[in-house]
Amino acid sequence: MEPVRKLAISTLRGLIELSVMEEERLHAILEDDAVGAKEREEALEELARVLQNHRTQLEQLAAFESRQ
Repeated sequence: MEPVRKLAISTLRGLIELSVMEEERLHAILEDDAVGAKEREEALEELARVLQNHRTQLEQLAAFESRQ
């Protein structure tokens, strides 16, 4: 069971890193004055989804790590 847990932790850490990069990309879109209103609206919706996923991933990671 230990290798499965380590793999899950490693996977979650990778997903968290991707979430952070995606969050940064979306913030850049929202701050760019050259981007249209529709694109900003879509980026804002996507950012909300990314942040929710990020929160879920952090909670899962904390749960896995607390079982050590």
